[in-house]
Amino acid sequence: MKKIIILLISASILLSVAPAYAKFTTPTDSLSANDIPINTQTGKQVMPAQEVQNQDVQAPVEQTPAVQVPEAQAQEVQIPLIQVPVVHVPVIQPQEVQTPASQAPVVQNPAIQSPEKPQTGINDIPSKVNSEITVNFNGEKMNFDAMPMIKNDRIMVPFRAIFEALGCTVTYYKSNAAQVVTAKKGDDSLMLVIGDSKMSFAGKQINLDAPAMIAKDRTLVPLRAVSEAFDASVNWDPVTKTAEISPKCGDHKITAKSITDQIAADNGTNILNISVSYPQIDNPKNSAYIDKLNTFYASSAESFVKTAKNMKEKVLLIYEQQLKMVAPMEVSMTYTVDTDEDGVLSITQHAYKYLISDVGFNKASNTFDMVNETELTLNDIPSADLKTKAISAFEAYYLENYKEAFTDTAKAKLGKEIEKASFYLSQGKLVLYFNPYRILDEVILPQMVELDYDAEALKTKLTKKK
Repeated sequence: MKKIIILLISASILLSVAPAYAKFTTPTDSLSANDIPINTQTGKQVMPAQEVQNQDVQAPVEQTPAVQVPEAQAQEVQIPLIQVPVVHVPVIQPQEVQTPASQAPVVQNPAIQSPEKPQTGINDIPSKVNSEITVNFNGEKMNFDAMPMIKNDRIMVPFRAIFEALGCTVTYYKSNAAQVVTAKKGDDSLMLVIGDSKMSFAGKQINLDAPAMIAKDRTLVPLRAVSEAFDASVNWDPVTKTAEISPKCGDHKITAKSITDQIAADNGTNILNISVSYPQIDNPKNSAYIDKLNTFYASSAESFVKTAKNMKEKVLLIYEQQLKMVAPMEVSMTYTVDTDEDGVLSITQHAYKYLISDVGFNKASNTFDMVNETELTLNDIPSADLKTKAISAFEAYYLENYKEAFTDTAKAKLGKEIEKASFYLSQGKLVLYFNPYRILDEVILPQMVELDYDAEALKTKLTKKK
């Protein structure tokens, strides 16, 4: 499995990856091997004291002193039953468009384009345009720079607005004659080729009744297909001609905000896309704690973009050394809301960089007790024999996937690092993970296992604390 994963990463920039940022910690050791700022002692996000100039993706996070985020204590904590360890490595496998591979580059540098207004001519078929069509997202009307239209009884909307509302980062590029749209969120990637009747999502091909198209210099995508891919439901009212998009929600209304930027070569060619999607929690009661969390995530996003822009010298050098490239390089960060119920909010940030041969991804998670306004540590999760069962689960994972590399030395390292594993709560499970290179140098993706925990006991515990 190791060889398969490495091959896929080198062959495609459309990989769904998991990278990272979100712990309120300070650096105490050197950066991890992929140069994304992860504290090698804790696996949590590092907040550099100074801004790093012209280095690899490091996404520093501005400090927010008022928010207390205790570190997990090095104690034995416990948990029940182990589920089969899982690792999520969803990969988009495009068919019609070649993805960048060092063995088979196809497009000369000057041809790389990432236009906000794609050229017309591909699938520019007249469709039924209805100025009365309204699209609401999470109860609020969406504003588009082009009117939604109906094609083959499917609502088509401008791609960037809908994907950003869904919390995705978005890339548009040309590969030979094909025009490609990609959207990333967490571990999931979606790809559309203009005029193609299939959509790639999480490694699967999905048939479309209406393919992505270009109309009046705007790229339009099928509203229902892309929304449902990212777990949002769509309801259509034919009387009012209104589409209601309802994202998966919990205790809080959380809105995705976006920042995009790019780095261009001297000839105007866009060579690096920088994009961030970050959460903002609705705060109708003016909670000071929610304000602090929102400030943290906004500052984190801004710092990520600022640091990525400091990579200009490096990416220009890479660009000059490449004889051929398929698409711009990419640095991005997204987030997922893993749990938002019973007073517990788990958010994971995923960071990704693709700089031709330099690919890196990490993630970091925060789990908040919204009742008592503090962050939970692993010790706070009601469990039994967590350390023993977590070690057993990770050992099973490594032996199945990296048997030769999982030596006695690596096993001993796992025993020492287990209490520092990152975690989040999702669908009644406790997910423990290590970011790349924490246990094995050969593992270039985060490794995850799922364990049971006592959700009712946690709910009771939080209520009692209050």
